[in-house]
This record gives sequence, C-alpha cells and structure tokens, in this order.
Amino acid sequence: MAAQRGIAPYGVFVSFFFYGSPATHHGLYAGRRIVEVDGQPTADLDAFIKAVSGKPDRSSLRLKTVSWNGQTDVITLKLDKHYWPAYGLVRQKDGSWTRTALDPPAVFEFENTPLERKGE
Repeated sequence: MAAQRGIAPYGVFVSFFFYGSPATHHGLYAGRRIVEVDGQPTADLDAFIKAVSGKPDRSSLRLKTVSWNGQTDVITLKLDKHYWPAYGLVRQKDGSWTRTALDPPAVFEFENTPLERKGE
C-alpha cells in the first residue's frame, strides 16, 4: 500500500478475512488499516497485539480504520476467541511453520472417558 498508493505505513493492514469470521460480521474488510483500538493508537502489529491482549472472550472492541483512499470508519467488533483465536505463524529455517497462540483462549477440560454404546 505504501509503495503503490503513497500511503504512510502506519497501522495494521487487513490483507485477508474468512467468511463467517467476526471481521465479516462487523464490516472489517480486506484493504483497510486498523489505526486505533479503543482509542489507543496502533502504529504497528506489536501495538495492536498489546491493545487487544487480555481482552475477555465476547468483549467488544472499537476499531478506527482507514481505507486506501483515506476514508475513516469506526467499527465495533466482538471478539470470538473460541472459534477465531489469534495466533502467529513463523517460518523456521528448515522450511516448517510454527503456530503460536497470541492470546490463548479459555481452555475447556473434558473427562477422558469412553462413550458407552447401547446394547453392550
């Protein structure tokens, strides 16, 4: 965006979204930059992660976004850490990828008991 449109590299660029995700439900589409989270400036990805880390599941965030042509919008987005957790992907020297949770969702523990079958 900075090279093609002469836009300063400020904020977090939304390059992709999955249909059905909180982004589509609340209008956060590809091509926008997130420049504030709940009134806190987010100059880069580290500032964005710091601003959203620790927010409880199902909490709402107010995101100030800017489009490629300078249109500013404020979007309220509700987090869904259960189905859409935040994670980072890092490529290793051997070519493999490592997935790391950025803000771990609540972990639900279930008893590990075999299911009973009727008639047995």
